[in-house]
Amino acid sequence: MTERIKDKVLVITGASSRIGPGMARSFHAAGALAALGDLRQHVVERAAADLDSERTFSGRM
Repeated sequence: MTERIKDKVLVITGASSRIGPGMARSFHAAGALAALGDLRQHVVERAAADLDSERTFSGRM
């Protein structure tokens, strides 16, 4: 699966809690670019802080 998602942009909504941050970490480790979104911007920004900032975008959706 790693080669299939490498350098792809993955949009993860609801990324501030439960499965969202875990998915972001897993896909990010496999080489994907991550766009994390949630209604609670301050929480999703905390989740994105654990990831490489050049390969991650976070914000309120």
